[in-house]
Amino acid sequence: MKKIICLLIAAFIAICLPGCEESASEKGGYQVYYTNKDRTKLTHEGYTPKGQSDNELIKELIDRIATSPSSSEQKSAKPENVVCTGFVLDNKLLTLEFNSAYKEMDNISEVLFRAAAVKTLVQLPCVDKVAFNIEGNPLRDYVDQPVGAMTADTFIDNQGQGINSYQYASLPLYFADSSGQKIMKEMRNVHYSSNTALERVVLEQLIKGPVNSRLQAVMPADTKVLSVTVKGTSCTVNFSGSFNKGIDGKNVQPDAALYSVVNSLCDSCNLTEVNIQIDGESQITYRDTISLENGFGRNKDIIVVADTSQKAEDTAADDTAADTGGSSTVPDPQAETSVSADPSVGIDKIQGGKN
Repeated sequence: MKKIICLLIAAFIAICLPGCEESASEKGGYQVYYTNKDRTKLTHEGYTPKGQSDNELIKELIDRIATSPSSSEQKSAKPENVVCTGFVLDNKLLTLEFNSAYKEMDNISEVLFRAAAVKTLVQLPCVDKVAFNIEGNPLRDYVDQPVGAMTADTFIDNQGQGINSYQYASLPLYFADSSGQKIMKEMRNVHYSSNTALERVVLEQLIKGPVNSRLQAVMPADTKVLSVTVKGTSCTVNFSGSFNKGIDGKNVQPDAALYSVVNSLCDSCNLTEVNIQIDGESQITYRDTISLENGFGRNKDIIVVADTSQKAEDTAADDTAADTGGSSTVPDPQAETSVSADPSVGIDKIQGGKN
């Protein structure tokens, strides 16, 4: 009887082990990013690394990115002639070194590979950001500015619709200043799916809050954009009920919060009027102060400009906390997201890359 029980237990373990391994991969493993076979968007595949040390894990995932995935429907995002020649990990910033063949990639391939590498590697506990060097020099954008450190949020996709249909914009966003009574501009690079309206992208970036520590968020983090409708130069935004609440511990005044939305949309999307609804209703007084019955235009009087010394400090902080580049707000037909607290940013399109 004992022998039969032992055999049954052994059989049970043998049956369950594959499922346990798969579960462990899903819970404790990683997603390695590839492209679909048409190289139009990112895909991913579960993987559990064997390495123990930080360097072992990094090297293993870099090698895995370059390895052909198990599915014939997927391909490695890395061209064969592009070689990662080394890496340096410093205070959770991982800098990857590549050979000169990196510059030969077309824009779509470059963005796909960069997104695959960054989204894979930042899953490691030891990595918060990833930067790229080409033969010892920082990767630069089309206006010859360093692309800088990237996170998974650098790359915005609309439910996997395809990164090659991305648009580029350098967005002027407005957040409350330290007094909570005025708003200040913070530039943010965004490469977003062309299936997503730019107006929605602006609003979602506002909900994320500012990078600049001197600025304050203007709406609760759980605010949802229920719908966005654009007609000509007029836009109607329908927020969830959370928009009508202040943020605990913040002193942001209602007019500063409201015009951060209005001015951001007007400046980023060339709008002249913004109508705001909350849960589909406009017959509402926003935070018991401002009627939403009529539309709003851009308010220049509520904008405050940072002094020269503050701009210099913010720029220095951006070099380590975000990407930098050109200040154009014209969307680029090739495109991903980066963030900066300084009003001079821009990214994607590597210098010397093919168009």
